[in-house]
Amino acid sequence: MADIDGNAVPSTSKEPQERRNGARTLCSELVRVTFRDQTGEPVRQTGLLEDLSRDGLCVSLPYPLPVGAEIDFACDGFLGQARVEYCHIGLYSYLAGAKFSNGLVWNRSVWRPSHFLLLGDKED
Repeated sequence: MADIDGNAVPSTSKEPQERRNGARTLCSELVRVTFRDQTGEPVRQTGLLEDLSRDGLCVSLPYPLPVGAEIDFACDGFLGQARVEYCHIGLYSYLAGAKFSNGLVWNRSVWRPSHFLLLGDKED
């Protein structure tokens, strides 16, 4: 992977592969993310919810999330837990993909981000 100037950029995991079963919804919504560091202390950061699917989400953050970490996330009107599946550096921030935990499933008829665009033809 390279930055905008063509310099090599380290990745915190493999490039993400499409793993979603349903349609992806591109969106833009502030999200608060919390995980526990190696000492058990909570680490909190605010990022941007980039996309959602029935089973997970992708967030853009200023700092990386550890792959495998359990996170708590909260948007205005939508919150839950997820497990980080990948995290890599993008052009301007880290992109982390996480799969929902504890049976959580996103249903767009219950909550929609402020700004969204449905991609694909599958309805959840």
